[in-house]
Amino acid sequence: MMADQLAKLASSNQFDGGRRITLLSTAKPIVGLEEEEGKEIKGVSVGDNLTSTWMTPIVQFLMEGILLEDNKEAGKIKLRSARFVLIEGNLYKRGFSSPLLKCLNPDKAEYVLCEVHEGSCGNHSGARSLARKVLRLGYYWPTMVKDASSLVQKCSPCQRHTNYQHNPAVYMKTVESPCPFDMWGMDIVGKLPRAAGQKEYLIVAVDYFTKWVEAEPLAKIGEKEVMKVIWQNIICRFGDAKGNWVHELPGVLWAYRTTPREPMQETPFNLIYGTEAVLPAEIGEETWRIRSYNSQRNSESRREDLNLMEEKREAARRRVYIYKSKMAKAYDSRVRPRKFEVGDLVLRKTKNTGPVGKLDAK
Repeated sequence: MMADQLAKLASSNQFDGGRRITLLSTAKPIVGLEEEEGKEIKGVSVGDNLTSTWMTPIVQFLMEGILLEDNKEAGKIKLRSARFVLIEGNLYKRGFSSPLLKCLNPDKAEYVLCEVHEGSCGNHSGARSLARKVLRLGYYWPTMVKDASSLVQKCSPCQRHTNYQHNPAVYMKTVESPCPFDMWGMDIVGKLPRAAGQKEYLIVAVDYFTKWVEAEPLAKIGEKEVMKVIWQNIICRFGDAKGNWVHELPGVLWAYRTTPREPMQETPFNLIYGTEAVLPAEIGEETWRIRSYNSQRNSESRREDLNLMEEKREAARRRVYIYKSKMAKAYDSRVRPRKFEVGDLVLRKTKNTGPVGKLDAK
């Protein structure tokens, strides 16, 4: 009965309702086969299939050589498939920056984006930084940048803490650091919501070369406290919500250290230790480097990475110099110099009417 209906449909030139139906052919029969115990028979999708994803045409071509009837689309799939490979039922893309990138469907892609953006080690980075970070972890899908941008636009904390642009009054003076840990920048944040131990302040230090960040929560700010923090190598902790911010600090620092910094095109973790860190998302959804881990080869690779670290740092230093030059040029183009003489009448704001920073209590 089913075969008669399909034959009649194939010989017909007109269809009721004007709906377009795409007919696919396969070299193997898909009906009349008994289902093997413990296995699922895979059918051929016709027309619009709610379960199909961007990977479906590529997987069908790699497994069974199935192509669409449209010659242009078929040629496009052939060219794209050359960059993909199937390993144990999973589709991987041959990457330029890493050997194999695991291909994800929309559901898994959403999980990875959310975990990296706002998970236990997330730092609510921007769309471009988020997409690049996911790519460096070993994942791929065609709409990474678009999906990352959509997620950031819908993220409530990102919208509340967005930066406001103001024209600067003076020209920028960049600071150069010749090597890691040679120059540090320090700042004090607070008062924050009171946490355990009456801690209300945070001392933050950033290495100018690697952008490595250290932080220490304190109950009060004084000469002795600051000297103690510096002497103890600024042992870090920081966070996010109310009195629990001290306990959340390790996750925030880890997220910062494993996010690529635009000036160096590298993560602070990579410039310090010579390799990329393993993030929780790579455990929840295995990447190729996790699957192919070998303890003996890993030790040899680590020694090679350490030998090549100086070259990597020197390349990062040159990129930072170029980046700062471009940044200063763009910044100076918006400068509106303001100069006052003794006796000039000026308007001065006496009190802030709103929050003074992203860490201010809302």
